[in-house]
Amino acid sequence: MKLKTIAWGWVLAVSLSLGITGLADGSALSWDHGVFSTTLTASKPYSSAAGQAGSSTPQLVVGSGGPNPAGFDKCSYLSESQMSELWSTGNYGWVGVYAGGQDAYCQNFPSASWFNTIESQGWFVEPIWVGPQSQCSGYSAFSNNPSTAYSQGEQQAHLAYTALQDEGFDVSGGGVPIVYDLEKFAPNGTGCQVAAEQFIKGWDATLPRQLPGVYGSAGGSFIANLTGAPAPAFIWGSDWGTGSNPAYLPPIPNGDWNNNQRLKQYQGNVSIAVGGGSAVVDLDEADGPLYSNY
Repeated sequence: MKLKTIAWGWVLAVSLSLGITGLADGSALSWDHGVFSTTLTASKPYSSAAGQAGSSTPQLVVGSGGPNPAGFDKCSYLSESQMSELWSTGNYGWVGVYAGGQDAYCQNFPSASWFNTIESQGWFVEPIWVGPQSQCSGYSAFSNNPSTAYSQGEQQAHLAYTALQDEGFDVSGGGVPIVYDLEKFAPNGTGCQVAAEQFIKGWDATLPRQLPGVYGSAGGSFIANLTGAPAPAFIWGSDWGTGSNPAYLPPIPNGDWNNNQRLKQYQGNVSIAVGGGSAVVDLDEADGPLYSNY
């Protein structure tokens, strides 16, 4: 997946009430010239679906009687008419779509109307959030201090939750999957690796009653190290050239995230015909949670 390579030019500041670990449904979030603030209006903390790897049971999973497990993702989204045309081929059942994030290379995110239209066509979706990356990745980064990185992961969860609401996802009942895009990075000893683990733990622990997932290189993003609680509710590993089966994502052990908790990006930069022309996409296979409001 494509990320921005420019550094941040703004500062994040978060105001949180003590003792609240997740964003309540009645909460309000706002931006003021690049500064993010949160006002929590409910006192009941919501826990995410994340726990030990393999312990949670994602909703809306691909399986017998479910959506076509074949899918694709693309930096910039296709038009509603193009999506309708692709749906009619029967080749795909779901699409990975950027829901937001300041590090996404493509900053033109779909509207609630777009999501609603393609879901009415029959599509399932996998929303993707692209925030800061490891300092060893070459992209704009979260802190290498583990405690700060954890807090920054929490902040990104709040932002992603608000984006889901704005884009028409029904978060009120919980169980909406959303994937954090963690690009591959050089571990640089253990510093960057530990910081990345803590950042994703903050992401996992904070999303209220939803399904926080993580996308990344099966090996290069060190997904196998994210098994301690709180862990991602599911994973989306990129491993090109090893077939489409999500069960095979080396070096991630087959016993982790093995309860309908895996998606696999198995081929990249593939040209598919659509709208009298072509589109370049990455191909995916799902045995994990997807979303549709229909």
